[in-house]
Amino acid sequence: MTSTRQDLYARILAFINEASDSEQHRRQRDALILELLRWQAEQVPAYARLCQMQGVDVHRARRIEDFPAMPTDVMRYARVAAHEEHEDSHRFHTSGTTQKPGVHALRDTTLYEAAANRAAATLFTKQYSSTQPWRFLFLVPPPTIAPHSSLSFMLAGMRRWFGGGRALWAWHTEGRVDVDALCTALEEHRSSNQPVALIGTSFAFVHVEDALKSKQQFALPRGSLVMHTGGFKNRSRKLDRDQMRALLSQRYGVSPEHVLTEYGMTELSSQLYELPSALNRYWIPPWLRVSVVHPRTLKPVGTGQSGVLRFDDMANIDSVCSIQTADVGEIDDEAKLCLQGRLKHSPARGCSLAIDAWDQG
Repeated sequence: MTSTRQDLYARILAFINEASDSEQHRRQRDALILELLRWQAEQVPAYARLCQMQGVDVHRARRIEDFPAMPTDVMRYARVAAHEEHEDSHRFHTSGTTQKPGVHALRDTTLYEAAANRAAATLFTKQYSSTQPWRFLFLVPPPTIAPHSSLSFMLAGMRRWFGGGRALWAWHTEGRVDVDALCTALEEHRSSNQPVALIGTSFAFVHVEDALKSKQQFALPRGSLVMHTGGFKNRSRKLDRDQMRALLSQRYGVSPEHVLTEYGMTELSSQLYELPSALNRYWIPPWLRVSVVHPRTLKPVGTGQSGVLRFDDMANIDSVCSIQTADVGEIDDEAKLCLQGRLKHSPARGCSLAIDAWDQG
């Protein structure tokens, strides 16, 4: 029987809300992803074309690995969606300064919000046990200024879910961090007994560092955290992860294990979080399948080996759930993701072939 969007949508939403890291749920996850891929190979023209290019018989394919993953850069060249443009509720754009932005079109955001809520709850309500609402300080533009930013959209959700609807968006309309507003808020929260979550992009934190006096320090309340996400995208000087952790720990008065990172991308609907109990590794939500593949063949590598990362995100119902990146990493023996950077020399061969086809088509 051919799946329908309504049926898939309902089952995916239930899975996101209920799934655990058990072996039973992993089997259910893989079966549901396989069913979703077959549906998307029929409903998403760009993905149907990719399957055809790779010679995939979608009706005979029995493993997730039999289906190709969509290279992220294809979203710069083609619309990747199972619905028409007039049905878009949101269009999230990739960041960057030198290339045409990719677009992730969503028919609605219910699955996105369910995934974002449950993943963030693992951090805010399980790793941190405060019974009080969080006070959020964001070093990113709010959705009113950046309506196409998936990060801004996600943080607005955090504000509703865990902060009682309150947050400071320390951002000027001219496109830079409002350092004065941030400093005022940090001083106001110094004597508070409510935990503070200071969240921003990596380059925004470096911008603040460059604007502050070297000896100016703050003391966030006990139980607070600092989180940075994304790369520097040529917008600031670069610091490695250990440098950032030490710098932000000293600046904001939190211990190093409470300086965390988030991994996400516009092309996905799910996020991965570094947790205080597992620094330098990312917890993988149970509805998200992460595979490490060889950069030339795009076939899975052996356990403990490094490769480029493929994500199968069932929350991506109306685009494509299988996304191929040029990010390098490995899965450790506790099923956590260890990031190792970006592919240095060239895109994965499968990515190049697919991108060339759209560029010339």
